[in-house]
Amino acid sequence: NDYSASSSPATITDADRIYTDEGVAPIPRILQALRQPHKPLIISFEVFNKGYYAQDALLVAQTALAKMKAATKGA
Repeated sequence: NDYSASSSPATITDADRIYTDEGVAPIPRILQALRQPHKPLIISFEVFNKGYYAQDALLVAQTALAKMKAATKGA
């Protein structure tokens, strides 16, 4: 998950998490650090943001998947 610029990495809570690539987390650098050519990269999106709870679950899942796929291209 990502986090907004208004959240400090030291104080972020689960409820502050947002879609991948909508915030300021160093996602490409994190993915590069996790990359191992001989192992698949398995990631997930955890929904703790109350704003996402109010939305259709399928839409949230589809959006999260699309954003994660875009962020991992080339990772």
